[in-house]
Amino acid sequence: MTKVKKVKFDRNEVYNHYIQNFSDELDNDEINDYIDKIEFLYDENNDEDFNFLKNQDLLEIDDMWSNYWDNK
Repeated sequence: MTKVKKVKFDRNEVYNHYIQNFSDELDNDEINDYIDKIEFLYDENNDEDFNFLKNQDLLEIDDMWSNYWDNK
């Protein structure tokens, strides 16, 4: 079985995505907080690509974040 290499997390890509999609809901600090959560969850997960997390709704990211810490 071939092991797939994880895609390097790209903060700029995620930031641009959030600016385009959530700038009316979030300020810059909040966007960076979400990016931190996404990066952490991605690093802790076995997914090869961060785009799944990048494209999640804000509430889903919050739920994943809470579930992660509730299970620790």
